[in-house]
Amino acid sequence: MASRHVTTAVTLLVLVAILVLGVVVGAKELFAPLPGSEGSADEPTAAESPSCDPESVQPGSRLTSRQVTVNVYNAGSRAGLAGQTLDTLTSRGFRAGVTGNADARVRRVQVWVVEGEEAAGRLLARNFGPRVPVRTVKTAKDLAEGVDVVVGNGLAPLARPVRAVRVKTDQQVCAP
Repeated sequence: MASRHVTTAVTLLVLVAILVLGVVVGAKELFAPLPGSEGSADEPTAAESPSCDPESVQPGSRLTSRQVTVNVYNAGSRAGLAGQTLDTLTSRGFRAGVTGNADARVRRVQVWVVEGEEAAGRLLARNFGPRVPVRTVKTAKDLAEGVDVVVGNGLAPLARPVRAVRVKTDQQVCAP
């Protein structure tokens, strides 16, 4: 009879320990910052993103997806669209930059580049299909390092993978 009391006591202690552990872990998760919010450890912010050195690509050579860093911003209302798009692009060889939300009106998709990085923008745009606009800006003050992609709710599945383009003029890419 005494052994039965000991077994019951040990079982209750183990169950209480599991309960306490569950409460501690649950409280930690409950009060943790949301993914993608400021202070979250899950996603890098533009300030935390690794800086890069410009790498020159000469005319006539090939620019490959491995040389292009991509940042994806969600301009739509579909949660997780930027992250899903970045995952698809990295599976095609592009280097992952940052994700976030955009204060822009984009129905489907736009590619934004700094002047001198048009080939990288063209390579990315071809992965989204025909007639995807590539917007060129003179300075990078509003863009992250690399090529920015802004996606909207009308984003269709990506086109067949395009992993390289020929460079027509001297281009700069973001090297790690």
